[in-house]
Amino acid sequence: MALSLKVVRPNGGPVSLGRAVGRYFAKWLSSITLCIGYIIAGFDAEKRAMHDMIVDTRVIKVDSAAVAPYSPPQV
Repeated sequence: MALSLKVVRPNGGPVSLGRAVGRYFAKWLSSITLCIGYIIAGFDAEKRAMHDMIVDTRVIKVDSAAVAPYSPPQV
């Protein structure tokens, strides 16, 4: 949220719980292989790391204007 990034499916839909858990464990696989899973992102046309390829997700930049800032309730 701090970087205005969002993980979505290829069609722009939300990521299911099972796919999110799979992505979490696939990150371990990306790390265990001497971070080659992350280096792949530099050479991929869509800039996807290995864990995104495994679970078929995309990381997109969310328009900051679309995110409403938090405003405390008025007393």
